[in-house]
Amino acid sequence: MKRLSLLFVCAFLSFACGDKESSGNTPTADPVLTITSESNIWFESEGGEGEITYTIENPQKGVSLTAESSFDWISNIIVGDSITYTVEENTTFDERRGTIVLKYGTQTKQVTIKQRTRFDLT
Repeated sequence: MKRLSLLFVCAFLSFACGDKESSGNTPTADPVLTITSESNIWFESEGGEGEITYTIENPQKGVSLTAESSFDWISNIIVGDSITYTVEENTTFDERRGTIVLKYGTQTKQVTIKQRTRFDLT
């Protein structure tokens, strides 16, 4: 009977003191999306190519970064190690302002694109 009690105590202690990380219940840190380039970017009236740099800490499996703009003069947005895009020439009399919205999971970041007018007299 003593052997059975001793065996039970050893089994209980082994289970109670086991490696908790092997249970799969270890918490993971939330991902963090950070824009590492300027968040306000100016273009001359001629337009051109732009780049946004970013980092993602604690990336989640199955989640990818997206970037989009609802402004038709900001186009060709490509997401890779950085985000590249094209700003069309501004032929209007007004400066213009648009945005590129970055999304990763539930996080959203915004970069403002500003463009001077061709007719800027300053």
